[in-house]
Amino acid sequence: VQYRDLLNIYGLNIAVFLSDMIDKHQYFKTKFQITDGWFSSTEEEREKTTKLSPHIQRQCIKILVQDNVLKVKRKGIPAKQFFKINYENINKNKWEKKNK
Repeated sequence: VQYRDLLNIYGLNIAVFLSDMIDKHQYFKTKFQITDGWFSSTEEEREKTTKLSPHIQRQCIKILVQDNVLKVKRKGIPAKQFFKINYENINKNKWEKKNK
């Protein structure tokens, strides 16, 4: 998935957010720090890398979860947020957007 495709599908904020999540997923995958596709990312880390406020991040997560592109769960003590990206649905949304 290319950044330009994400911009066309979702607009700037979500494209920036999702690109960052894809980068994190790829990084953790190369470091063998992914369990069944799930990886951890904090609001603070994401704010540093994307410059998106926590409020905007939550809006992005909400939309991506509704579109079945992102799954979110909390686990551990203290609780951490874990994410799983559904790449097939990113491509599906891209195809649907082109054919509207």
